[in-house]
Amino acid sequence: MGILMDLREYLGLCAIALLLPTGAVGQELPSPGERVRVWGPVPSMDLMVNEKRESELSAIRGDTLVFEMPRSGTPVAVAQDRIRRLDVRRPRSPSRGAWLGAATGLAFGFVAGLVFVNVVCSSGDGECAGGVEDFYVAMIFGGAGAGAGAVVGHAYPGKRWEPVELER
Repeated sequence: MGILMDLREYLGLCAIALLLPTGAVGQELPSPGERVRVWGPVPSMDLMVNEKRESELSAIRGDTLVFEMPRSGTPVAVAQDRIRRLDVRRPRSPSRGAWLGAATGLAFGFVAGLVFVNVVCSSGDGECAGGVEDFYVAMIFGGAGAGAGAVVGHAYPGKRWEPVELER
């Protein structure tokens, strides 16, 4: 029972660590060339109040941001005070990608282990101990999945949307 409780505490701490933000909210303004999401109301960009638009930031001129429209490539200048919210797409840190990959791999591996045990037991070819032993087999699969997920997550951490604090 002690090992199982330690495992629950460890997994709980890992889940909490995944939920904690890794960067400060309100990052600096994006650089030209970065991908951004813009929330209206910005009449010159044809945005409604609750609508958002993805675009590429072309330039920053004082308190005005210049966006390149996705389909037409037309530059549109918008004052910062007209933008309700701005997010920028930035890469995740490799360690954050590894944690997310490990958590995903653990979940998929554990489920795959349970499926494997059920398939082997239902076929009648293997010995089925049942109970705690099945859980251990699923945990072994989960551990292997977590290891593989951590490696893949570290190699390909992905990107995330970060909110940007606009000057008002």
